Amino acid sequence: MTFIISNSIFKICSLSFKILFFIMVLDLIVKYTDDGYTAEVPSINGCECWAHDEDTVMSKILDLSAFYLNIDVKKIKLDKVRGSKQKQIFKLVFNKSN
Repeated sequence: MTFIISNSIFKICSLSFKILFFIMVLDLIVKYTDDGYTAEVPSINGCECWAHDEDTVMSKILDLSAFYLNIDVKKIKLDKVRGSKQKQIFKLVFNKSN
């Protein structure tokens, strides 16, 4: 079996292999309002929080996301996709393996 990834060719010697981990990516939206910042992960029902400053809201939403996903918060990587002064969008990237 041959795979072509980014103009590189990789061959798998055996047809039987296990998937050892799943990389998951979720959106994180942070909005600036008149009274502070709100953050939410739209794909997790109820995963939203509020704080006076951006650092606090980011810390809270990461802790809350880790709680809902039942993973360690250290496993979550953050990637800023785009943003303006009023709204910023991040990607939460993590490995959901046992």
